[in-house]
Amino acid sequence: MPPFWLSIGLLSLVQGALVALAGDGAPLRIPWVERRRGRLWAAVPPLSVILFVFIARAATTASADSLTYLALVAVPLLAALALGVLMRGARPVLALAVLLAAVTPPRWLATGIVLMACADAALVLSELLQHPNEALNAAHPAAGLPRLQAAVFGSAEMGYGDLFVAGVLGGLLARRAGTAWAARGAVLVVALAVAFDLLFFAVNELPATVPVAGALLVLAIARRQVAHPAHGEHTPAAVPGAPGTRS
Repeated sequence: MPPFWLSIGLLSLVQGALVALAGDGAPLRIPWVERRRGRLWAAVPPLSVILFVFIARAATTASADSLTYLALVAVPLLAALALGVLMRGARPVLALAVLLAAVTPPRWLATGIVLMACADAALVLSELLQHPNEALNAAHPAAGLPRLQAAVFGSAEMGYGDLFVAGVLGGLLARRAGTAWAARGAVLVVALAVAFDLLFFAVNELPATVPVAGALLVLAIARRQVAHPAHGEHTPAAVPGAPGTRS
């Protein structure tokens, strides 16, 4: 088994890859999707963290095995739908992260990502997330079937919410600013995640949504600097793919 530092580092690379590969949601620009655009979709990221705690706590009271069987069925199906975004020429209708970016106004979705990280951090600091996570990660389906309720590599584990928010950020960046900025966001997420992972020398659990939100805030500052250069500087012509040049 690889050491923990290598395991968590590779999972951080997966987060970054999801940002880069999310796509701009162009296949989802169809009438019934556009008609469902609204600000309330921005509540999905933070609510996903909060509802997980309540659902997982209820499941551990009964049996965490129910969630591991749900993951066994749902994860392969959702993974297949997500691949529809990454495949050239594919036309997915239920790829969650990119669909969320397609139906939510960018500023509201960005706020939802930050609120998700705040909720995640608050739950970790208050130790409300650790017990449900431990119970869920310890559950095993029968007959030696694989455990798909979390992303596991070596001795490190990462919740699907941490991967989901990376995909949401990728969809937001690609749709709003272009795939070049999504690639920059991916590099930034990996850099911040690896730096954040150093805190594991002091603690046993960290909210992996925080580096994603941090990358979003850094990119938002960079966007403002590109769109509003300092007084006296020459304003360059719009650069294709730069933030602020696409609606």
